[in-house]
Amino acid sequence: KSKKKVKKKSDNVKKLGKLKGVNKVKTSIYFVELNLTDDKRNKLDHNVYWLSKDPDKMGADTDIIHNANFQELNKMPKANLKVDYKFSNHQNDVFLVVKIKNPSDKIAFFKRLTIRTKNHAIISPIFWNDNFITLFPHQSRTIKAHFKQSALQGESPIFSLD
Repeated sequence: KSKKKVKKKSDNVKKLGKLKGVNKVKTSIYFVELNLTDDKRNKLDHNVYWLSKDPDKMGADTDIIHNANFQELNKMPKANLKVDYKFSNHQNDVFLVVKIKNPSDKIAFFKRLTIRTKNHAIISPIFWNDNFITLFPHQSRTIKAHFKQSALQGESPIFSLD
């Protein structure tokens, strides 16, 4: 874990330094979690990156002559998540609040939240505050979504986490 205090305008870029401890990682891939907060510790943004110790290698042009190795992602053990969700209606809109907790010691990698109808029709358009998430051990997140009631075409919404 590392914390850096930065003062920048929202449209600027600033290099914060190099990641430390990467050479101590025992696997060929590793994860980086980036949390951006304001001075009052209000969360502004959250991102998770997965990186390879065997990165892409570029040729003289923009051609990739060697692709990064992410094969270990396919071998990651599954994390059993606790999920609680609730749909609510307000006027012509449907709202969803999902509380997800990872009580395990494993990473829950790139889980996708979706809403469909019982006939598997995708709800569109739908507005998520996040819908592909990675949860580290013992982390929890609350995800919100909303869409127009008419998108259900008279059916009930079905939430799933893949």
